[in-house]
Amino acid sequence: MTLVWQRTTYSDGRQEYPAVYVRWDDVTAYLGRPHEGDPDQDEHLVRGLLESGAPDWVQDAPGWIDEHGWGLYRAGRQVLPYQVLEDNAGGLHLAVFDDDECIYYASGLEHSPDSLHAAIEALRDGAHPVDDGWESDLPEGYTAQRLYDELTGREYGWEIIADETNTYPYRMGIAGRKAFGLDD
Repeated sequence: MTLVWQRTTYSDGRQEYPAVYVRWDDVTAYLGRPHEGDPDQDEHLVRGLLESGAPDWVQDAPGWIDEHGWGLYRAGRQVLPYQVLEDNAGGLHLAVFDDDECIYYASGLEHSPDSLHAAIEALRDGAHPVDDGWESDLPEGYTAQRLYDELTGREYGWEIIADETNTYPYRMGIAGRKAFGLDD
């Protein structure tokens, strides 16, 4: 049996961390009985998460329970805010922020939607583009912040079509709809 889980975030009141979450009905179905706080049950759930494609960090992750289910979060690696932007020429851009500074910027992602999706998934799992050594194609003399400012400094000609909290199909043009699998 495959364990049903979902990606989410966990907040300690100051920061958001990547997390996975299993609803109580799915916990009971997977274990064959209700969870009773037994560490062996937790280990069984972690094995189930790994077998069903959850990120490796779940092996040593702290957890929590609430009235709706059981979860684990990646302590020490916050989810960095990001924006996927579409310009009016059909270009897709990814900007990643640490505090209020754009620390990573990629463009031309309309040609590589798989790279965009992989980056978003990595960010949701707590990746940090600078610390993790992501390659950047910044023009000489440019910073990620400067490229971001040049695009968003104009009053029009761009839209935020996704960020760490949501995807906004109603803002998307053809390139965004195609990249996110929403084209008809």
